[in-house]
Amino acid sequence: MAAFEKLDWTRFDVHALGNGRGIGVIDAARADECRAWLQREGYVVERWSFEDGVGPAVAHLGRRLRWEEQFGYPLSPDSRNLDALRDGFLSDEWRSDALVLEVHQAEAAWRAEPDWFLGVLAIAQERSLWELALGRRFFVVLVLERTSPLIGQTVESSRVPAVF
Repeated sequence: MAAFEKLDWTRFDVHALGNGRGIGVIDAARADECRAWLQREGYVVERWSFEDGVGPAVAHLGRRLRWEEQFGYPLSPDSRNLDALRDGFLSDEWRSDALVLEVHQAEAAWRAEPDWFLGVLAIAQERSLWELALGRRFFVVLVLERTSPLIGQTVESSRVPAVF
């Protein structure tokens, strides 16, 4: 089953999944309008905010992903282990044919912990690719100002893989 019947590049979701490789960006003034459009298109929209800092956002993610039930321990607000985060983020806890993770105050998280935050975006891109392979849609929407220095940052480079 295909995630889309056709690739209409005027659609925000197609643009985010195709050009952004699982990352879309909107400005704060259009966030409500964009969220409403996504919901009309059948997306479940999950909100993740860094307005109170990285630690509380990590704890929120742990609760949302039912971390303790999955792994036997709570996700600590001090946890910055990307391998552990990948395990939780790529789990079946978020299962939907169309899911968006709407990230607020992303620039604050990036400024506080740039390598970690770009690692989180790389994990999200990985999840997006996996979901597309299964005929589902998942992507991250960063709510940013048009002049944000986060725009244009390199998330992860690709390599030619080893022989299969």
